[in-house]
Amino acid sequence: MTTPGAEDISLDDIRRDIDEIDEAMLKLLERRFAAAVRVRARKSENGALAASPIRPAREAAILRRLFERRTDGVPAELLVRLWRAILASSALAQAPFTLHMAASVGNSIAHRLILRDHFATTPIAILPSEAGALEKLASAPGDLAAVATGGDWAEALARGVAGQARVIAALPVVGAAGAPALLIIGNAPAVASGDDQTVVVSSGSRLPDSLPPPLWQVRAGAMTVSGLKGFLSDEKAAGVSVAGRYPSPIVISP
Repeated sequence: MTTPGAEDISLDDIRRDIDEIDEAMLKLLERRFAAAVRVRARKSENGALAASPIRPAREAAILRRLFERRTDGVPAELLVRLWRAILASSALAQAPFTLHMAASVGNSIAHRLILRDHFATTPIAILPSEAGALEKLASAPGDLAAVATGGDWAEALARGVAGQARVIAALPVVGAAGAPALLIIGNAPAVASGDDQTVVVSSGSRLPDSLPPPLWQVRAGAMTVSGLKGFLSDEKAAGVSVAGRYPSPIVISP
């Protein structure tokens, strides 16, 4: 490989460097996906694939580590889209799953772009309603559902139509603080990532004084959905219905 900064470097030399880098990246991707296959084999042994191949806390840790090491030479948007494609493809290599959503979500260009960047080529199923999307999770625990944060899903989730599925992620994973655009509901184990938010559902906007003040609140049908700082236990969130927990998004400083 040509030494960077050499005065006699030519355009052909630079192109050869790029070709070598591309070849090296391809080999690294092959190693990474081979490792995903080994993960699938190990999870198959202990039954961990039965619930979901998605591990939000692990994925958040990977992206946070990469952001800590990122320099200005690597655009933040590129890093997220590239690694999200890798992570989504790795999850599909472990076990096939489908992402269910209501037509109201699927027909939104903004929402579909967010989901494309996060889930890459994951199969998508469009249902008439968000409650219908949640119902799929009761019979297919490895699948996921995407709901608009301010949609009409909260009451259906509280009624148990999704079985044991709960909120496990919020999208986009990189952006400004505040209410997320979408919530991902699934059966992946709830694991703290070190910087998390707990989603609670209540009939009104006022929460018990024992809870931390909400980081965000939105109206979702007849219910109020609030995001609270921390990975709160059901006991600590007494007085409200816990809809799930998710890793906090990465906020890029201006």
